[in-house]
Amino acid sequence: IIGEYHGSARFRALIAERFSTWACHVGPPDPYGNDGGAFWLFNPRFAGDGPRWPSTTRNGSARGEFWSRFAPIVHPIDQPVPENWQQYYGTLFDLAAELRPRRICEIGVRAGYSAFAILSANPSASMLGIEADLDEATHNTHGGRQGLFRHAEKILSQFNYELLIADSHALARLPRCDLAYIDGDHTLEGCLLDLHLAEQSAETILVDDYDSIP
Repeated sequence: IIGEYHGSARFRALIAERFSTWACHVGPPDPYGNDGGAFWLFNPRFAGDGPRWPSTTRNGSARGEFWSRFAPIVHPIDQPVPENWQQYYGTLFDLAAELRPRRICEIGVRAGYSAFAILSANPSASMLGIEADLDEATHNTHGGRQGLFRHAEKILSQFNYELLIADSHALARLPRCDLAYIDGDHTLEGCLLDLHLAEQSAETILVDDYDSIP
């Protein structure tokens, strides 16, 4: 059931009374300031027969299914997989499923894990990855390793994915895209340059972090 509610307190009471066993997703608040918005209700009897909102199904099946496919593609240098990665990449998967971008640009590819999460949530989307592929012996690569892009190409071959080896700071423009994911230079200055680059071409910008990775 997809609908629009008016009055959040009344809506919550209705869900508790009539749909307590159903998974429920409530969309963003009404942009005009009214106490309402869109909602999605999922009948548990038909949970396997149609689309499910990944971050809100009661058994977390979509995220769990994603993680079962993610864990085996991790490069040996990142084994054993850090425990907090499941939450990190699971959240990225959920967010990408909610945003539903069709055209994506990513700055900072490394081994391709973020791209794998985003494209797993949007398998029909197209994505351009931009990777500087700097030598960690002579540059601060913020956890990157030279040549890891080859692993990214391998695990992303099932998707509509293109890789560009280039310094994003030397680019004049990104292709027009629905989502730009910034995860390259983690200095404040470098991240800001990538943000200025992305704002020319992207409707939505998602930033990993800047400064120290922790």
